[in-house]
Amino acid sequence: RNCYIYDGKSNEKYGIYLYNVVNGKIDNNLVENNGFGVYLSQSSNNLIYRNNFKNNTTQAYDNGTNNWDNGYPSGGNYWSDYTGEDTNGDGIGDTKLPHLGLDSYPLIKPFEIDITPPSAPTLVQPSSPTKQTPIILTGSAEPKSTVQVIVNGVAQRSAGVSEAGSFNVDIDLNEGNNIITAKAIDASANISEESEPVIVILDTIPPDTPILRPLPSATNKAKIVVEGNAEPNSKVDVFVTGVLKGSARAN
Repeated sequence: RNCYIYDGKSNEKYGIYLYNVVNGKIDNNLVENNGFGVYLSQSSNNLIYRNNFKNNTTQAYDNGTNNWDNGYPSGGNYWSDYTGEDTNGDGIGDTKLPHLGLDSYPLIKPFEIDITPPSAPTLVQPSSPTKQTPIILTGSAEPKSTVQVIVNGVAQRSAGVSEAGSFNVDIDLNEGNNIITAKAIDASANISEESEPVIVILDTIPPDTPILRPLPSATNKAKIVVEGNAEPNSKVDVFVTGVLKGSARAN
């Protein structure tokens, strides 16, 4: 897919050669100036469509049972030697069919092949740290592409991108640091570079119980300072007879 296959010297080589291949797909290729554009031997149920076959000595050979078009209106392939006519203006040939005994819906004009990868997605930084999993990851990418999310180097879920270029997808987090990136894949299977990462910390483990330093058993002061030890950066709530009296952040 998405290949330019060209023999600029001998015009004798095979552009695409399949032997004993079943249920494959050949699409979005420019195959030009080869001895055989496509040569299918003992292969069956392969789909060959939306390719441009130009000036190959033998455009196609097939001794099996394969599909050389995707029906109407998707169409088949562009052939530089097709001389039929498009009588209804839909861009698909209507006469001299099937072309080469293979393609029942040949394209009148070359198919525009997209080999340009989309831009890398942009991710919105989720809240971190969090004790929730899964979380919803949001961001933007090329409209109508598909975003593949990667967590700590492992591909996870995919999501479609809207026409406005936005997406959201549920992702599972691992305990601790989660480095999250994404790639965009367009309709022609071009893949973007990986996005800039966002990092989310999942913390589902309760901190140890704070340890209070000894307090006087009696005092004439209305306010006293409570000191102790707790998990660094945790919030400590102090209760007196079940009533919250103050909070502090452990350093």
